[in-house]
Formats: sequence, C-alpha cells, structure tokens
Amino acid sequence: MDSASPTMEHPRDSPSVRTRLSRHEALLESSDDKYKKLVLRYNGLLEDKKRLMDLCHKNDALLDGLSAKVNELERQRQELVGICFSLITEQEKLLADNDIIDRLTSELKRINEERGLLDASRKSNDFYDDYMRLTRATTLHEQRATMSSTGTPSISSSTKKPSTLRKMTDRTQRSRSRSPNERRGITSVFSPQTKQSVIEWVRGAYNNEAYQELGFLHVAMIYISFAVMIMFAHFSVFFRKHKLIDAKEMLMAKERPEQEDFTPLENGFDQMLVNDVYRKSTDIINRPIVGVPGALVRLKDRITKNFGWTYEYTGTETEVINMGSYNYLGFAHNDGPCAEAAAEYIDNFGLHVGAPRDEAVVMQAQRDLEECVANYLGVEDAICFPMGFVTNSMNIAALVNKNSLVLSDQLNHASLVLGCRMSGATVVVFKHNNAHDCGEKLRDAICQPNPRTGKKFKKIMIVCEGIYSMEGTILDLPAFIAVKKKYRAYLFLDEAHSVGALGPTGRGIVEYWGADPKDVDLMMGTLTKSFAAAGGYIGGKKETIAHLRIHSAGSCYGSPMSPPIIAQVLSSMKIMLGEDGTDIGQKKVVALRRNSRYFRAKLKALGFLVYGHDDSPVVPLMTFHTTKVVYWGRETLRYGIGAVQVGYPATALTKARVRFCISADHTKEQLDYVLAICDKIGDLSNTKYAFDPSKNFDSIEY
Repeated sequence: MDSASPTMEHPRDSPSVRTRLSRHEALLESSDDKYKKLVLRYNGLLEDKKRLMDLCHKNDALLDGLSAKVNELERQRQELVGICFSLITEQEKLLADNDIIDRLTSELKRINEERGLLDASRKSNDFYDDYMRLTRATTLHEQRATMSSTGTPSISSSTKKPSTLRKMTDRTQRSRSRSPNERRGITSVFSPQTKQSVIEWVRGAYNNEAYQELGFLHVAMIYISFAVMIMFAHFSVFFRKHKLIDAKEMLMAKERPEQEDFTPLENGFDQMLVNDVYRKSTDIINRPIVGVPGALVRLKDRITKNFGWTYEYTGTETEVINMGSYNYLGFAHNDGPCAEAAAEYIDNFGLHVGAPRDEAVVMQAQRDLEECVANYLGVEDAICFPMGFVTNSMNIAALVNKNSLVLSDQLNHASLVLGCRMSGATVVVFKHNNAHDCGEKLRDAICQPNPRTGKKFKKIMIVCEGIYSMEGTILDLPAFIAVKKKYRAYLFLDEAHSVGALGPTGRGIVEYWGADPKDVDLMMGTLTKSFAAAGGYIGGKKETIAHLRIHSAGSCYGSPMSPPIIAQVLSSMKIMLGEDGTDIGQKKVVALRRNSRYFRAKLKALGFLVYGHDDSPVVPLMTFHTTKVVYWGRETLRYGIGAVQVGYPATALTKARVRFCISADHTKEQLDYVLAICDKIGDLSNTKYAFDPSKNFDSIEY
C-alpha cells in the first residue's frame, strides 16, 4: 500500500529566518549609508584641515607682524619715558625759577612797604623833625668819613690780659643800650604804629656749595693719631688690670665680688674711651661757672693731682669772655625788666604747680605764654613744654607711627633722632641741607611698599632744623617747602637756634626767607637760647596743637613750666615784638647780625676754615684734629676766652672744631680780643687751612 511522504521545508524558507535576513540586509544598507557619510565627513575634515593649515600660516605671518609692531611700540614707549623724565626735570627747574620769582616778588613787596612806611613817617609832623636830623647827621658822618681816613684797627700778636676784660666791658657798657646809629650821632626813625626802628634788613650771602675737605694726608694723620691714643688707652687698661700701676686715687666703678659673673652694664670700649681718652681733656670741659652767663662769665678755678680723675677747687675765680653760651639776644641778665617780671611771678604764682596739666588746673600764665608764642610765630596756636629735648623726643611719636615715612637730615639733633626712632616710623636719611636729595629719597621710598606693613605710607613728614648747632648752616627753607608741596608731605621745622637769631624782627628762619608760616606745618623751637629761659614749644594749626595736648606724652605726663620761666619768656618776647614801647628788640637783632658777620668774616680773613652761613650766630672754626682741638681749648682758656671744643663722638672723627656762639651783648673790643688770640693760636697750632694772602683783613668793617 503506497502512502505519500510529507513535504520538508528549507530552513531559509522559515519565517523567522526570512525576518532575520531582512533585518541583516537592512543593517547592511544602513551601514553602507553610514560608511558613505563617514567618507564624506572624512573628506570634509581633510578640507577643513587644509583650510586650518592655511589659516595657521596666515596667523604666523600676522604674529610676526604684531611682534614687529610691539617692538616698535616698546621703542616708542622708552622714548616717551625719556621725554617724561626730561619734562619732570624741566618742571623742577620751572618750580625753582618760580620760587626765585616769588622770593624776589616778596622782597620787592617788602621794600615797597618799607619805602611807603618811610614816606608816611616823612609826611608825619611828629616824625618829620627826626627824619631831618637823621639826614643831617648822615650827611655830616659821610663828610667826616671822606675827610679822615678811618679803618678797622688791625690785630697784632700782642694781646690784652684777661684782667682788662672788665675794663673793656665797663667802657662800652654805657653804649650797649644805644644803637650803632645813635653812637655815631644818628637818630632813628620810628614808625608811629609800632614805635620800632625802621631798619633795612639785608639777608647775607647764601650758597649751597660743599664745605672744604682736608686732603688724604691730613685725614690719614688724624686716624693715626687717634689710633695711637687708643693704643695707649689699651696699655693703661692692661696696666691697671694687672696692678702694674697705682690705681688707688682713680675713681672708677668697680664690681662687687658677688657680681663679677654678671653681664656688664657698660660697653668695654666705651668705658675705655671715657676713662683713658676723654678723661685727659676734662680740664677744658664741664667747667663750673658762677654768676650770670652774659658777655662775660666767671669760672671756678680747679686743679687735678691725678691726671683728671678728680679735681680740687682752689677757691679763686677767673673771668672770661663767654663765647660758648647760646645767649644770642643777650637776655641772660639778673637785672632789668625780665628779671623783675620773673620776681613778680614768683610772688604771685610761686615756683611750681607740682602736677601735670591734665591732673591740675592750668595756670593762666601758661595760657598767656602759649598765646604769646603763637602770636610771635604767626601761627594759630602753640603748646609749651618745660624742656626743649622733650619737645622733640616726646611729640614726634604723637605725630607719626609705623604707617608713616619720615625724611630726616643726616645732621639732625639727637632729640629729633630719638623722637623718630620712638615713633616706629620708617626713617630715611638724606644729605645735609640738600632738598634735591630729600626729594629723590622721598620719591624712591613712596614707590615701594612700607617695609613694616607692606602697604602704602599713610603719612610723610620731613624733619629738619633752622640752624644746625654744630655746622652753623642755615636751612634752605624755600627748597624744602617746594619738596613738601610737590609730594604733599608735612614739614617739621626745629628752630631751636634760629628763632630770635634770624629775621628782621627775630622771628626765625620763616621770616628770614620771607616765607608764609602756613607753609610750615609744625614749628618747633626752644626757649633756652635766644630768650634765656628754659623749655620748648610747638606751633601750628589749632587742630594739630589740640591733638598734641591729648596724645603727647610730654603734655599728659610732664610737668608744666615754672612761673618765673614763663615770666622770662613773656617779657623777652614782648620786648622783641616792641610791645614794651621801645626798640630794644630791634637793636638786639641788628647787633647780633652785625657781630656774627663781622666775627665770621674776620676769621676767614685770618685764614681759618669756618663752616656755616654768614648770618648764623654759630661759628665753627675747624681744627679737624682731635689733639688740636684740645690744645685750642687749653690756650683759649689760658687767655681768658670761654669757647666750646667739639670732637668725636659728638662729630665725625675727622671733623673736630672749636665752636663760637655770638651774642648781641658782645662788644667790638671783645670780639677783636678773641680774634687776636685766635690768630696767635692758629699760627702755633697750624690750623689756618684756608689762608689766602689776597684777603684784606683790615678792610672788613664792623
């Protein structure tokens, strides 16, 4: 029996396989499409790469061009910087020219004012007769001068003995209260408003030339001589240490046995310098005086039997010409209106308050003094302190701090240096009396951050003096005012030696230069020198003085001034202002200026090297050698002259000097006597370093 077999299907014909095949075909087609797209994209990327390469080549060319342009711009910038510096230099020159023009304008204005004052007094009926007498007396004096040959007496090597000094003073004492014109028979012309003499003020020559220095041989000899002194000092220390010499009479500080292993309080070299170098010259310094230190002063005689370790008084006294005190205006007297005012204040107020001004009631006399000082200086307000050194050292710290920059002259007084250090401010020292160097140091300092805080300086203050007490130089105030204004800094001016000694009416260096008191932010001065009292002051704006009254340690913790001292200052300032109804203050200013110029010019004509400016009453005669300055001290004292000998460490080792301080009380006879002795000692000590045969000594008039 035949049966039919079932039909078998191929696996490809199954639906599932066909579905898969169709999917694979679809995937292949999509892959082909993607491949074609990738190929197209790849070709596009190749074209983009080609375009980018072209752009890179173009950019390289542009960069080369930009580099060339940058180099050109840098060259142009450097040229502009050079032009800017040249413009700054020209601007500084223009500012200096403007200062000169302003100075000349103010001088012309002052001359016109004085001319108008003279015209007014000429037209006044009350003073017309005085003017006519002045004219007739002047004409008569000129006729006598032309008819008779008069000149300054020459100084010979023969000198007068110290015993004749009192006779010279007595002979000229009657004419001391009269002006030079009155002594020649000329009557002064008075202003009807102030009752003061109308005296023409002519400022002396001023230059900023460097001082003459010694040659190498002289400097080498100075160092060699000092080295020899130090060597012998070491020998003395060695001999005393090993008891090779008898040291029983030597008054030296000795440590107790239980303190021998302690750290010494003093430096070994300093102790040796005092005991074995300084001690050998103590016979010419620290001399005790008796009486009033006026034009003449009495010294107590003393002797030493152990080479300066101790001294014994002989019971005698020697009167000498006082050329060492700062009695510039001659107010150091124990009689007269100032002494009478001091005695009256003692009767009314006693001697002392006994407490700081913040803890006790402020005396009315203290307020009157501060008002008088402010009026004298031409400022808004002033504050006074009982000590001049404290006025600087205790007040600078109340004005500047660690965020401040201080520009200080390299020859500033120790009180200024101490005050700057105590303030914590950054201190930059500039060359002596050099405003240009001060400006450069200031500019360099403000371009850098504060080394203490890393930030900008918040305050800048320039500190300088009116007259430098060791150099006799007068500050170039207009130049420093220009620097102050240019950099917006504060100016602290120490007028310890210039107030009373400079200016037509003795109001200091501001009046001397004809400057505006408002251009000086802080005017400090002492009352010890020109006004023959004690203490110091600071003048300025009311806000500044009010700040000092609260924040100054000298004001908060220091004692106020003594009433008799206040009376001395008040009376002397009123005399200088002419408020006493006389022209004594004007006469003192004229006498001081005449004596200073005469004495300085004569010393230069004798061949001495003298530092400082013509109008300065401080006259340093340079000996340079320490041994020579000691010789000068002993010889001047032997001939009856009291001068100040200055050497290391008060000055540089090669800058020893004899310092003369001129007073309005000095007479021509006294100055001529001192000049004669200086001439003799200069020849013996070979200290005429600036001898010029062309200078005519006798041609210098008094």
